[in-house]
Amino acid sequence: MYKHSIFILGIVSLIGCQKEEQDRLPDITSTGANTAGANINGKVLVASNIYAGSSVLPAVYGGYAYDQQIHVTLFGRLSEQVVHIDLFVTQATQPGTYFFDQPTPRMPEALPDQVQNNYATFIYNKSGRTYATDATHTGQVVITHGERGAKNGIAGTFSFTAANVDDPADVLRIEQGRFDIAAQ
Repeated sequence: MYKHSIFILGIVSLIGCQKEEQDRLPDITSTGANTAGANINGKVLVASNIYAGSSVLPAVYGGYAYDQQIHVTLFGRLSEQVVHIDLFVTQATQPGTYFFDQPTPRMPEALPDQVQNNYATFIYNKSGRTYATDATHTGQVVITHGERGAKNGIAGTFSFTAANVDDPADVLRIEQGRFDIAAQ
């Protein structure tokens, strides 16, 4: 009986450790670890590869694009739903703090040269329900590592409040966000 109790206790402890690991954000790093995550209304989202048929959406990707823009995308599962976060910064050439505080056309609906201001979105992939920053629902991204043209990747932290584009009373808080992307 004693041996069975120890065995069961060991299994329960192991399951508890695995659950704890899934509920933990990745460390804030700048080593090209290809990690990302954030708290979404208090729930942990850790970036993970998403398998769609024979295709794989990478957990996190991004960097400098179109000469002076930063684009970061992270995919994951939140309450069993596939979601993704997009961060888009215009006029960025080096580490610094960039704010999401103005309305702007967003990609993919808008072409890159039509996007005039920084923005962040949170999207439920299956339904397409989209939350976006604007002049009222704001936030920031802090690029801590990586300069335009450098071959060493990009890293940073972010937080923002975003409203459902179809129902502005429906608001999400994204906090303690972080990403570390290897050079691509």
